[in-house]
Amino acid sequence: MQIMVTLLVVFLFFSIAGMLGYIFERCTKNKYKNILLTGFFLYFTLFQILYLPLMFLKQPLHILSTVWGIVCSFIIVVFLILFFTRNKISNISEKVKMHAFKWNSDTGMWLIMLTLLMIQMFFSITSGFNGWDTAYYISNVVQSMDTDTMYLFDGYTGVKDTVINMRYAMCSYFMHSAVIGDIFQIHGAVVCRFFNTAVCHIFSAYVVYLLGKEVWNEKGSACALVSFWILANFGLSTMYFACQFLMIRSYEAKACCANIVLPAILLIIIRIFKHPEWKGKWWILLPVNIAAVAISSSCLLLVPFLEGLMMLSYLITTKKGREIGQMFLCLFPCICYLGLYVVDRFDIWKIVI
Repeated sequence: MQIMVTLLVVFLFFSIAGMLGYIFERCTKNKYKNILLTGFFLYFTLFQILYLPLMFLKQPLHILSTVWGIVCSFIIVVFLILFFTRNKISNISEKVKMHAFKWNSDTGMWLIMLTLLMIQMFFSITSGFNGWDTAYYISNVVQSMDTDTMYLFDGYTGVKDTVINMRYAMCSYFMHSAVIGDIFQIHGAVVCRFFNTAVCHIFSAYVVYLLGKEVWNEKGSACALVSFWILANFGLSTMYFACQFLMIRSYEAKACCANIVLPAILLIIIRIFKHPEWKGKWWILLPVNIAAVAISSSCLLLVPFLEGLMMLSYLITTKKGREIGQMFLCLFPCICYLGLYVVDRFDIWKIVI
């Protein structure tokens, strides 16, 4: 029963991410639309903004769950208002008919890609890695739900900590799992093993698809790239590759960092270099940078380093020095995260429990 509820929650998650992306694109009129990917990062950006103050104040988990439930309900209402003010019922039915399933030359590649993706997800769920990281991360989720707290108990021992471990606490990914479990009354281990795995696999395949479409501008070629990527994942055996984090450790935040966040930034970088006239390019990276560390603390240095190299190359090739200010504002969340980590790491400031 819990697994069936989890599948419905996965659908709800993608729906809310798509709604957020639609609202953003509608309000900004972004030229290079990508509703679902934009919505994914906006989703975790909003969650991080709500989570951090409550975590600093050591508030119980149920408060975050309540606030997030209200926010998601508000997103759904705003989406429905914007959608139906723009589209009449008759227009919606016409669009549905226009986008109805039609067999064409790309359909075979779509079916192969989706079949391979389902096989990969099944393998990942049934063959997950069990180790110290498994115990720590999933235990954090389960303990937070059992004690109605956020990062107050050690994931290994279950003993109450003296201070909050900021290295892990600045990442809201696992507290998001706890919130999902708390709202829908699903066990934390089920959320991590099924919900996180499904989201990670589907979004990582989606980002690879977008990369293929950006390079070749053909849906069939993009599907072929995803299929090749999945087959390559099965062909690599070391557990320290990004693909193996996806295959056997997809419940971990690092899997999302390696297979969603970094490839998505690469996609944005390609678009920036292909379309240097794109006015909103740096503002697209802003929610990505806020959400990156929210998704995984492994993004703490990887994201600003990758984007810094890109920005340096951009300045050298385009000589648009006037955009340095926008670049700095884009990287400002990364600087704040690094500052928070440094003051905690060197005992300058701690949140005492």
